[in-house]
Amino acid sequence: MDLEEINSEEELKKLKSGTNKEKRQAAYRLGKRGEHRATPILLKMLGDNESSLRAVSVRALGRMQDKSTTPQIIKMLTDSDSLVRWEAVGALERIKDLTSTPHLIERMLTDTDAGVRIEAVSSLGRMGDLRAIPAILDAGAKDYEMVDGFSVHFLAKEAVSNLLREIVVEHISNNEDVQFVIKHDSGQLHAQLKQLSNEPPYQGLKKSKTPYNSLPKEAIWHAVCSVDHFLTNHPSPFAVEVKYIFQEGEVERVFVFSSQGGSWWVETIVEPHLD
Repeated sequence: MDLEEINSEEELKKLKSGTNKEKRQAAYRLGKRGEHRATPILLKMLGDNESSLRAVSVRALGRMQDKSTTPQIIKMLTDSDSLVRWEAVGALERIKDLTSTPHLIERMLTDTDAGVRIEAVSSLGRMGDLRAIPAILDAGAKDYEMVDGFSVHFLAKEAVSNLLREIVVEHISNNEDVQFVIKHDSGQLHAQLKQLSNEPPYQGLKKSKTPYNSLPKEAIWHAVCSVDHFLTNHPSPFAVEVKYIFQEGEVERVFVFSSQGGSWWVETIVEPHLD
């Protein structure tokens, strides 16, 4: 038995029957080490009365990156303690199980703690799930509450840019053209959210100071600049086209950005929406 194995055995004993302080330290070390034998104990600790133990357990499970624990971590998104919810958001980002996307969207839009909402928008930007983009833009247009110099509004464009860049880079790396369509119907999104949560979307959030319909185009342009930077350093003959359809009442605004051989162009089409 090597030294690391001996250390893990000691930490597992502390995790199971040590003091609260020893349990917190053991959970941190075992999670960092990726010691999956700790998973059953950590899952049990999610129900502990001590919020600090729940928080450190969630973080450790996230470091394990075991998708089988996703359902239990999703439940912690509604914990009474905001730090536990914050840790759960980060854990789900590390695991990258896309079944958690709707739940992260709900936290971004409805959580009473601005820090949790900010962590959620940041995590959604790194999850690689395009379904999150309309919700990110909806939240970014409404949520200006600041924590440590950041807000959902501040991070929305960056999150969308990260998502689009990740998809483009993945396709180009696989020697494929990139072509996809994102449809954004804010009215439909609100109806879906009412089914997800008992709390009204955006309850208590500050209203946008800028025209709502300007944010999608700003975010798309931000993504263009980000992808352009990548293509400048990684020239590619493959075509990139992203079409973003933003429905606003009876009108559709279609933002298209395209690249072929390094030349970019962006166009906006405004037309009546026809069912």
